[in-house]
Amino acid sequence: MVDKLGNIDVLKASCNIQTVQDGRGAIFTWIPDQPIVEFNMLHFLPNKIRGNHYHSEFVEYFLVVSGTVVMVTKDPDTGKEINMMAGSGICFRTPQNTPHAVHAITQSVCISLLTKPWDECNPPIVYEDLIPFNSDYVDRMKFIAKKDVVSKRKTVAVLGAAGFVGREIAKVVLDSGYHLIPVDRRDNAEELIADADIVVHSANPAGRMRAEDNPEWDFGETVDKTIKFFALAKGKRFIQISTMSCRTQLYGNYGRNRRVCELLVASDSSLVIRLGPMYGGSKKKDMLHDILAGRKVYVSEDTSYAYTDVVWNAQKIVSLLGTSETGIREIGASNAVRLGDLRDYFASDSEFSGIVETQIPENCPDGPDANDVYEYAKKEYVFMVENNLLEEV
Repeated sequence: MVDKLGNIDVLKASCNIQTVQDGRGAIFTWIPDQPIVEFNMLHFLPNKIRGNHYHSEFVEYFLVVSGTVVMVTKDPDTGKEINMMAGSGICFRTPQNTPHAVHAITQSVCISLLTKPWDECNPPIVYEDLIPFNSDYVDRMKFIAKKDVVSKRKTVAVLGAAGFVGREIAKVVLDSGYHLIPVDRRDNAEELIADADIVVHSANPAGRMRAEDNPEWDFGETVDKTIKFFALAKGKRFIQISTMSCRTQLYGNYGRNRRVCELLVASDSSLVIRLGPMYGGSKKKDMLHDILAGRKVYVSEDTSYAYTDVVWNAQKIVSLLGTSETGIREIGASNAVRLGDLRDYFASDSEFSGIVETQIPENCPDGPDANDVYEYAKKEYVFMVENNLLEEV
């Protein structure tokens, strides 16, 4: 059964949060009338607003997984504000060119599902002062805001919270008792960073090949944005998530640009955390999967990596948020796995071509065993065999 909130359809759905977190998607009690091609997990603090915009190129399904929110839009006939309170299992289908906003009543987890990839839209959303927020629930919001002020828990803004590493950091931040402000590319970073006590910048893009092929783009996404985010932080505790490539691969754009970012954020309140090769989460496109699939690998077979589960890295990062440590810290496994040995173990047909690019953290004695990657790789290999993915190029 479908209800209406102006032009917005209100649907009852079910969603297993774990299937969304590990990349398998959501399970619905209804069938969307257009294919879902992208989703993002969103975390809301009480009395926070997202939206106040419309999108002209895609339909958005907004699913409430936990907590309570208010969906706000305009009556298409009168132009006046209308709203609906919603809890877990309610999904709003927002058509194109429909002004809307979401106002959180409690800490909430929601999922945004799109019918067109965000990056293919120009522009993906249009912000305006579409909704005045003067409806009958404002007094309740003020009460919640006042109550929230007395909380002694610190608030952590995670930039790049929808990414491979940022997503795991955001989960651990919540599990550790902090307030979480997740920030992704569609958010107003200035407003969200202003509300934070600690800022974690994990939004620098991965992908060495893309950095080499598109140097201006990579510079803009790394150096320019880091300058912006660090300036917005204004002396707050600032954690820059970086890469060991800043030490081992300074001959290319990828390592150089990220090394510049490290230098830009150096201060008495910032900490740079360098990560190495990782596995786990929803990551399916990397050197490890290339080896499992028998694809060509563009480094030497004698390259050794201190492979680390991304969840371990996230836990280690969050453990450093409340410290006064500054400078540069490298984290990862305490030993390393040779890529040629991985190839031989799985009888892969991968060919190796390139220089030795070993990445092992300096001074991380408490790191896990890099050989744990074999157990993960076995499961991935079985999945790839069962789904005929070994021959994909």
